[in-house]
Amino acid sequence: RVHGGLLFQMSDGSTRKRKREDEAPVDGEGAAAATAASVEKGPGPKPKKRKQLRKEAEAAAKAAAAAAGPDPNAKPDPNAKRDALSYLSLYVNARDSWKFKKVRQTYLLVHMYDHEVIDEPHFEQLLQYIAGLQGAARDTTKAAARAVIVAYEAKAASKSEPEPAAAAPESAESGAAAAAVPKSDDGPSELKFQRAVAVVAALES
Repeated sequence: RVHGGLLFQMSDGSTRKRKREDEAPVDGEGAAAATAASVEKGPGPKPKKRKQLRKEAEAAAKAAAAAAGPDPNAKPDPNAKRDALSYLSLYVNARDSWKFKKVRQTYLLVHMYDHEVIDEPHFEQLLQYIAGLQGAARDTTKAAARAVIVAYEAKAASKSEPEPAAAAPESAESGAAAAAVPKSDDGPSELKFQRAVAVVAALES
């Protein structure tokens, strides 16, 4: 036995050294597998970094949900409207007793274009509240109101353009069927547009 391998006696009296199996060179396929294994076992993100990534993902999900508005399938809270309007009235009429509550503010800003939730007297109070918004809430509210204005003006411009001449119907029946199909009227309503203009004016005053 010699270092690094085995020594064998041949029939002709000579000797030949054979390498040990555990010292055999690794072929290309084996090297690739070893490399992949080492990468797979490589160090992952540190716990602190994983925690930060999770927080950022949660914040992004909350922002997306707020931009999308209320879930139409969600069961409404029967007390949410009452509590939000009371919070708003307290801000306007008894500022010393008022205390900021994010959940109330979110409800008001989400529903501020819905006249069934916020009537005109409460909307006038809401404009005073909006004028005092700060930070991201102020920027987001202003951007959303401007988007409503742009969408309404685009809708009005499309209505003012002359419509292309419609092709003659093949028969009276087909013409009646075409007339029965309601035309789409997408875009903000007049009331929503007027409220958006008031919101922008309150934020720029």
